[in-house]
Amino acid sequence: MLISTFMSGEGETIFLANPTDLPLPRVPGAPHPLTDFRLFHMRAAPRCLAKTRRGTECQSPAIKGRKRCRVHGGARGSGAPKGERNGAYRTGEWTGEAVELRHSVGVLIKAVRAVLDDI
Repeated sequence: MLISTFMSGEGETIFLANPTDLPLPRVPGAPHPLTDFRLFHMRAAPRCLAKTRRGTECQSPAIKGRKRCRVHGGARGSGAPKGERNGAYRTGEWTGEAVELRHSVGVLIKAVRAVLDDI
């Protein structure tokens, strides 16, 4: 059973097994008892790790399972498209496939040189 804590308006800590365990008698005009519970969990959410132009960290909550908020690239499908669909694509020299090909050719050349040195 998950037990959550939060500070009530009177400054006391309340331990809850379920948010509906709060006392439900309400005073007219008073905030709903679940409001404090929900706000506590929103404030405790992990924050975006992006840096602003001022150099401070972004204050927005990060997308669940990611390190950035929706504005800074945490949303699904964010970022530039890959390959020729990207506006900065020119020759294809720095695509993932081209870089991987150059790397594998370099590894092959090193292996050949090692074999030739043994002869």
